[in-house]
Amino acid sequence: MKQLHDINEQVLNGELNALDAYIRLKRIKTLLEDVLKGVKEQAVEEAEKYGEKTFEAFGATIEMRAGGGTWNYKDLPWWDSFKAKQEAAQKAYKSSQVYMTIVDDNGEIIKPAIYKPNSPTISVKL
Repeated sequence: MKQLHDINEQVLNGELNALDAYIRLKRIKTLLEDVLKGVKEQAVEEAEKYGEKTFEAFGATIEMRAGGGTWNYKDLPWWDSFKAKQEAAQKAYKSSQVYMTIVDDNGEIIKPAIYKPNSPTISVKL
């Protein structure tokens, strides 16, 4: 933990290039995520032994939660139509950026989707 704090301090003090620090930290994060994935299943099994939804152990409060699921609409009859409309709205947005409109097969203007960009980021591949 101290090493991470030291990296931050070195960047703030101008002793370490921020991009170099970012790459170092990204390596640490990748390694940490891999290790966490490796022990997660066993940690959940261990936590289940406590038999409570919320409990204290090893200086931390642990809360057992159900994992979130994902929705899959692909087998529903309206899915293909929805996907086509979604793609048309995205194309309409892109066209609107160059002051063009798109019409459907019936001659109706396709309303553009709303696009909200995320804040800038950098990608580092290790």
